[in-house]
Amino acid sequence: MKPADYDRTLAARTFDVTRYLLPLAIRTNVGQVVSIRTLEKQITRLLSSQLPELRAIGEDLRVACRRPPVNVWGELAGQPVGLSEPLAPTLARHARPSDYQTGVYTDLARFAKEALKGTGLDDPTTWGSARSVDLLEPHDPLDEVVATLLYRVSQAPYRRILAVVQEWTPKQKADTIEVVLEKRGPHDELIKEFRSGYAFVFDVLMDIGGWRDLHRHRRCQQIQQNFSTVHGFDVPPLLVEAGLDREYRDAMTAVRSDIEQLRKASQEAALYALPFGFKVRCLFKMDFAEAEYIAKLRSGVKGHWSYRTVAWQMRQRIVERYPLLGAYVHATPPDEEDSLTR
Repeated sequence: MKPADYDRTLAARTFDVTRYLLPLAIRTNVGQVVSIRTLEKQITRLLSSQLPELRAIGEDLRVACRRPPVNVWGELAGQPVGLSEPLAPTLARHARPSDYQTGVYTDLARFAKEALKGTGLDDPTTWGSARSVDLLEPHDPLDEVVATLLYRVSQAPYRRILAVVQEWTPKQKADTIEVVLEKRGPHDELIKEFRSGYAFVFDVLMDIGGWRDLHRHRRCQQIQQNFSTVHGFDVPPLLVEAGLDREYRDAMTAVRSDIEQLRKASQEAALYALPFGFKVRCLFKMDFAEAEYIAKLRSGVKGHWSYRTVAWQMRQRIVERYPLLGAYVHATPPDEEDSLTR
């Protein structure tokens, strides 16, 4: 390898480890290519967020739509600076906060707390051993919608929530849905938790940093639980090999204690302080084509070991459930390594 390529690759691999200590407050550059229709929905969602920072970003996007776009190529080519027409004036006029989106999850969380009381789902010690990737068996669409709604405002595994829901009466299930639809206006879309019917439903528990990478996939439905310290943290394998895992565990344990203290004063500040190494639960609902795509793409040797392991386990769960279909899912085992390939 050329020295510059070698140094760049080693730096990237080093960051693969050190990023576990980075907090959610760390700044990230994000670029997107998006349709006006999708952008309008995105701005509405941001303006309806409970986080002030996200509401500010939504407002910045709305203001940008009122202005003419920057014509960088024209400036470089000596053409007149900028264009005369606003980028999306109609969008800027109509994009506004949604009262429905602002309050629906608060109402749902309040309902779930009462509805699930006595089920043990609020006690992590009753959940059993955690499985990084769990592929759910096909189940009734009504049960899926209700379990997904409760999953969104819980920290419990989907399988445990589903078992509770399947024992409920039709009225209990209907009551859950009614809470979510009660304040829905005529122009409000159903929240994404209603997107059901996918054959492959994976309940994934992984570190936040790895989830941020896997989160890029858009040909699937993702239902993420709130960030928390409840599920503990992952330990990078390289730190174990280097004999530095004890120092890492001590640091993360101390941070968790600080976050719990900070949460008493400010939920928002505690959220921003959470390191990427802590785990988060997320449902990934998809068809077979997307499952095959994720398993193949994200298990490659160029990737981070965290999502490589999850992608491989997705493939393994498919093979266990559907052996003939699983044979067509070509993925790379995480123990096949090439640290200098990037």
